[in-house]
This record gives sequence, structure tokens and C-alpha cells, in this order.
Amino acid sequence: MLIKNLENSQTILFFDGKCNLCNQLVDFLVRRNDRLNYHFSSLQGESSKKLLSAQDRSLDTVVLLKGERVYKRSQAAFCVFNDLGGAWKLLSYLKVLPTNITDFFYKIIARYRYAIWGKRETCRLPSPREKDFFLP
Repeated sequence: MLIKNLENSQTILFFDGKCNLCNQLVDFLVRRNDRLNYHFSSLQGESSKKLLSAQDRSLDTVVLLKGERVYKRSQAAFCVFNDLGGAWKLLSYLKVLPTNITDFFYKIIARYRYAIWGKRETCRLPSPREKDFFLP
């Protein structure tokens, strides 16, 4: 799906703000954001409602909005790995596998993420240092 009128061709990672696994991923990426130049927003937030279709806002996936392209599930993860560079880029080469196979494994993790990593009562709030990276 293509998104129109995304300002400055930003890269935005949308995540389940109540999922501990998702928040750990965001914490990891925020520490490396000088290289990535990502923005972050929870799927429960206003930015996701403005920029993503209802179908793309499903809480069982991570969504990467890169320019006008939307990547979901394993394809979003592969884009993030590629953007991280270094040894992480090697994982991005898994994108040559059929998406139905990589998404199958992604969906297994998504299904059990609350049971394994837990769930927060409220969405993640950015620290004062991080607030410039987060969208409402």
C-alpha cells in the first residue's frame, strides 16, 4: 500500500505500545537512532490513524512506513535489519524467502508475545530525551 503526503519522506515504525517485546525492540532502535533516523508511534496512537489504513493498524504486527511504502510483519523486520547495517544486515537477506514462510514464523511469535514477554497496562511513554523521535 502507498501512503500519500508523508512529510519529508520520514521513516516511521508503528508498534503495539502495550507489548513488552515491541517496546524492547523500540528501546533497541532508539539507542541506534542516530544511524536510523526513525520516528516511532504506537499503533494505538493518532498518527497511525492518520497515516495507516485500518487493516494496517492490526496490533499483531509491526508496521514500517518508509517514504510512501508500507512494510508489515517479517518484511518490516527485514527493512529494519537492513537499515541497522553491520552484522544485522545479514538477517535482511532472509527477505529472499517467500513472504508466506517468513510471515508464518512472525505470526507465531506475535501470537505468543504477551504470554512470553508480557503486556503493559498503558502504552510506552518516551523519555524527555526520546520525545523528538515519537509521534502522537
